[in-house]
Amino acid sequence: MATIYDDLRDQFLNPQYSDLEVICRGGSKLKVHRMVIAFHSPILDSMVTESRDNDGQIVSRIELQDVDFTIVYMMLQFFYGGNYNDYERVGSFHSPSYVVFMTPQEVVAGLETLPCLQNASTTEDTSVDGEYDDQEWDGQDDEDGEDDDEEISEGSSSSGSSQGEVRQEGKDRDGKRYRVFNGHNLFDSLQVYRVASRFNVLPLKLLARDRFYRTAEKVLQFSQPRKREGKWWTHDDQRIYRSKLAEAIYKDFPHVVRELYDTIPESDTVIRAIPPMLIAAGYNDDAFRDHTKPLLEDYPGLALAVTECMRIPYSKE
Repeated sequence: MATIYDDLRDQFLNPQYSDLEVICRGGSKLKVHRMVIAFHSPILDSMVTESRDNDGQIVSRIELQDVDFTIVYMMLQFFYGGNYNDYERVGSFHSPSYVVFMTPQEVVAGLETLPCLQNASTTEDTSVDGEYDDQEWDGQDDEDGEDDDEEISEGSSSSGSSQGEVRQEGKDRDGKRYRVFNGHNLFDSLQVYRVASRFNVLPLKLLARDRFYRTAEKVLQFSQPRKREGKWWTHDDQRIYRSKLAEAIYKDFPHVVRELYDTIPESDTVIRAIPPMLIAAGYNDDAFRDHTKPLLEDYPGLALAVTECMRIPYSKE
């Protein structure tokens, strides 16, 4: 499979041999190849329609007007590269993910297993305080005294996911390339999961779910305000960037859980079991408890699930 993706990656968004358009919310178009779409999702292939354009040429299209461009783009990256970039793992597109090396039976078994119980060798390293690829870069300076929240919310939609370019690359400061933080990926992981579920792309569904869990788990573990000063801000610019990422996801966690419980059916029990596990694990922290209290009041079923998780001693093993 990896060899296939090495070949397909060069054809990603290459209009030269494209025979299909995918139209996203707002009318944005992506030129793709029907063979690739059919290989990954017969459901999407069945949605192809044909019509004549203004020049009388027959054009094949898939209408996904209810899906954001960013999410469709990530799904197509997976189709062509076996992986997709998000706001933490830029460059992932150029390296196939672990799910493409799994058999269909292993993927199904993975989807039926809580990610915290999976073998660590089959999951990604989503460490929020590790190296950001092998490129050298700086985070933004805080000398101007601007509020972090303003920078975090800039370029984001009301749902929390960025609609614009989230990384400004190629700028040079003191001989270093750097990226500007404008977004995060918990909403994206959830939305990619929903799209993968809708079109029955099970490997992508597993990858998005694992990313959702691993990122939230590490962020909730390290981003609490009482830990931030010692853990993050006394280190280099990269850790400052990571702290902003962690803080953004920490703040949006209740909103993401609301979206998850409102949009994921109750029959999808595994992903719906992730929020109560994480909340139970952090509930002894006063700030986190206050942070999630309104959420638990609005979702009694979630609150009950949290209490059930508290009956099981939390272990990091």
